[in-house]
Amino acid sequence: MSVDVIRFVKFVIISLILIVLIDLGVCGIFDKLLAIAVNKAPNASKTEYAMMKVDAEVIIIGDSRASHHYVSQIIKDSLKMDAYNCGLDGTNFLYHYCLVTSIINRADKPRVIMLDINPDEFFESDNEEQGAGLVELYPFYPQNKHVQNVIHSIGPWEQMKMLSGMYRYNSRLIMFAQRLMGTDYKSTGGYEAFPISANRVPKKYTKQYCLTDGIKQDYYRKINELKERCEAEGVRLVLSFSPMLIQSNILQTKVYKTLNESVGIVNNNDFLEDPSLFNDNVHLNHNGAVEFTNKIVKELRTIL
Repeated sequence: MSVDVIRFVKFVIISLILIVLIDLGVCGIFDKLLAIAVNKAPNASKTEYAMMKVDAEVIIIGDSRASHHYVSQIIKDSLKMDAYNCGLDGTNFLYHYCLVTSIINRADKPRVIMLDINPDEFFESDNEEQGAGLVELYPFYPQNKHVQNVIHSIGPWEQMKMLSGMYRYNSRLIMFAQRLMGTDYKSTGGYEAFPISANRVPKKYTKQYCLTDGIKQDYYRKINELKERCEAEGVRLVLSFSPMLIQSNILQTKVYKTLNESVGIVNNNDFLEDPSLFNDNVHLNHNGAVEFTNKIVKELRTIL
């Protein structure tokens, strides 16, 4: 072997070692910054707060409809149980699955987890990118087996990218800067209200689903797993289908019926006659959220 080849091999080896050491060092710094960001701005760090610290008796999980539909203070005042809304815009069922499984693994478990579901996600014909929203969970990949399993299911390439700590934190750099230097969001128990505007009254529209479309088997297994694990841990899992200003036949679909028969769904999608309660077709405004949460409280009273 020539001297030049030996030098090149040494250069490659040393470079790889330096890259690994730098990656480990940067990841260690970000791990510490993550903990600081959660303590300083928990409402603006909902994913991190949910995965690391939330300890309420009633926890709400879901996407933007969850964050804007469930008024934590009403639940707290009515049931005399501390409540926190972990709903986060732009997330999907796989993200929610990771949150629920992580929360019920703790020593201090909630009494109730309210999971707001979007039935659209469970249709086999739904072609949404499964990794959507999971980027929020990347920092927890090394120590959380549930996050690992979900990310591995996306594909081997994503699994390989998780080996890099800098990659796991890549999309969180701006978030850390904002939350370390700025102030926390003003929020009561994680609830984020949409303002009420007399000039913004959306119109109801119609959507027709295929009645015989099948259910995503992976999602179906996971939702049943959540039900079984919550029962085993003494946590009441409540699936909720919160209001949308959409006239549809979803309640007659095979997917909805299958979910309702296996895990049960609290359906409160009966606000269709009053568009003034909505901010847009899929989100309630604050008045709508108050009315909806009061209905949810009545439902919870019957099962607690």
